[in-house]
Formats: sequence, structure tokens, C-alpha cells
Amino acid sequence: MKAFLRPDVPAPAKVLRLVRHHHGLPSGESDVIPTSAAMCRKGLAGVWRTGARLNHLKARRRRIRLDDIPAEAFPVVLELGQGSQFLILREKLDEGGTGSYIVQFPDARESLVRVERIREIYDGTCVFLRPRAAAEENPGETGSGPGRDSRRGWLAGLRSRIAAFPMKRGVLAAITCHFLTLVGVLGVVVSHGLAFPGENQDPLVPAVGVFMAAAVVAGILRLRREVLSGRLAAALVDGMCLPFYGLVMVGLAGWMAMPFFVVAAAVVVVLLLSDRLGQMPSRLREIRLRVVGGTFCAGAVTGAAAVSLGFLPPAAMVGCLVLGTCLIDFLIESDVLWQEVRLAILTR
Repeated sequence: MKAFLRPDVPAPAKVLRLVRHHHGLPSGESDVIPTSAAMCRKGLAGVWRTGARLNHLKARRRRIRLDDIPAEAFPVVLELGQGSQFLILREKLDEGGTGSYIVQFPDARESLVRVERIREIYDGTCVFLRPRAAAEENPGETGSGPGRDSRRGWLAGLRSRIAAFPMKRGVLAAITCHFLTLVGVLGVVVSHGLAFPGENQDPLVPAVGVFMAAAVVAGILRLRREVLSGRLAAALVDGMCLPFYGLVMVGLAGWMAMPFFVVAAAVVVVLLLSDRLGQMPSRLREIRLRVVGGTFCAGAVTGAAAVSLGFLPPAAMVGCLVLGTCLIDFLIESDVLWQEVRLAILTR
């Protein structure tokens, strides 16, 4: 135990050595803490990767709320004080979220710490660690082709996570919002078609359509903000409805809907590459209004140009603009679903 009191040994090396012990991996020389010069030169992400390899572990450094860390993932390492301190989270004694954790410090001391105290000093970054041998036996974790048992494991974990959230009311509210969204799209398309029948070449026609679309989009987004309470429930319903939105957009505007699909693909890529798990908002959600506003403006310019050149009926442009903008917003708000799936895979 004296090795854990040496000030010249980096704290990450100490906690990794302790986690290795908790996983029951061979210890080698009990007084030796594996370390290397590379651990002192790299940033924290590199330190965890290098140190985990030295201890026959596999490390995943992720952003996650304290309450979202599942017990199946323990022991995990929490970063404190902007990454200047660390502690091992070993066990949660109260599942209600107001109890205590058994934690271990880099000097190997253990203590019972209240959840509120840990929340005060937790940076939001957690390092998930598991034995490398187990990761190799479970290829679903490494991305080299998930096995049948692996799929069963993370799907069961995802179902249990979903069941832990209140769903019924959130699902009904989300379905209602989607129904009203489609009603709004139908209403604005019909209204614009009745107001400007035939081949009207007036340059004000697409401008009026853009203003009508903006009003409908603003109303839909405000309705969702006021009505929806369960993020996960809304994300599940969004995931089922968005393919239908895409088909309707193609039916209305054909190839003119392509810019919205390009933005949607970029949003999906960002969400897939995110390092955030559970209920922590993604970076895209933090700039959601900018992304949605930029998408609407780009779609409005493209649609107005297409209408002016005679490539697209004005009413179809309005409907596609509303649907495309809502599709991007709903995709961004579905971040929690992607993160819950990654969390279920990570802990299996």
C-alpha cells in the first residue's frame, strides 16, 4: 500500500491500478503501480488510454450525469476539479438518488460520501473501465461485429433503462405534437395554394410562403416546448415518425428536399460521434436554435429560388420548408435516444 502514498506516481496511474485490482486481474508485483512517461505528456484522454493498456483494461472517457451512471458499470473513475483530482466510484447504496456512494481515493482510502457532495465537485466526465480480455470476448463493445449474446445484453439494458422513465404520458404528448405538426403542414399548404392558385409569377408569392412557414414552425416548436416533458419518450416517437416526414418531403418537393437530408445526415454523424451519454444534453442541443434557424434560412433561399425558376410549386415549397426544419429540430432533440443506446452498449 505504500506505493499509493508516493507523490511522484501520477494519480491516474494509482486509480487505474486500483480498478485493475477490483476487476480481479493478476496484480504482478503488488507494490508496483504501472506507469510510463507517455502518461505524463498526454492529455487526460491519452493518459487513460495508455494507463488502461498497462493495466490490461479498456478505457472509455465519456460525459455523463452522475445519476445516469449505471451500477453495472462500477467501478468507474470520476474526474474532479477540472481533471486535477480523481476518485473511484465503487457502489451506490441508495438507488433513490439521494443516498451515498462508496468511493475510493488514489491513496487507496475508502469512504462513504453523500451524493450531493460528489455532485458539487464532479466535472461531468466519467471513465468507464473493463478488463481488456472481457472486451475482446465481447466484440460488440469494440465494434468488430456484435455477437448474439452481446445484442441481447445491451438490448436488455436499454429496455430496463427505458422502463425506469415515465413513458405513457410523454408518448401520448409526443404523438399529439406530431399529429398537430402534420395538421399544420397540411393547413399551410392548402392555405397557400388557395391564396395563390395557378402559375403565379409574382416574386412576393415565395416570400409570403416563407413567412407562413416561419409562423407555423415557430408555433410547432413552442408547442413541443410547452407540452413535452419526457425527453426519452419524445425521442422514441420522433424516431418512428421522422422516416414518414422524409417520405412526405420527397413527395412534395422531390430532389429539392435534398438539402434538408444533407443537414440531417450531418446531425446524425455528430450525434453518433458525441462523447455524451444518458440524459446529458448534446452539444448540438446547446446550439439548437442556431442550427434550426440556419437550416430554415438556407431552405427558404433554396426554395424561393426554385419557385422563382419554376422548378417547384409555391405551396409545395412551404410544406417542405416546414417539414424539413421540423425534421432537423426533432433529430437534434432525439440526442437522448442515441446516448441511451450507446450507454447500454458501453455497460454490457
